[in-house]
Amino acid sequence: MSDRVVDLIDRKMKNAKISRYKLAQDSGVTQSSLSYLFDKKRRPTIAYLFRLTNALNIHLADIIAQVEKDTQK
Repeated sequence: MSDRVVDLIDRKMKNAKISRYKLAQDSGVTQSSLSYLFDKKRRPTIAYLFRLTNALNIHLADIIAQVEKDTQK
């Protein structure tokens, strides 16, 4: 499930035309950590997910709900 959450966050980031550099600056998560997350080399912690979604002005609960909805299809 965490991979799907990260994929959806990545999609939201791209739709908003926000670079990984900008997301790193806004979230306080290092660029190398973002690369590990988006390249599926590391699983995100809840704290990282909160920081990323807050930086994107979206709610983590909405992301999780969307992933659950997509999984049920």
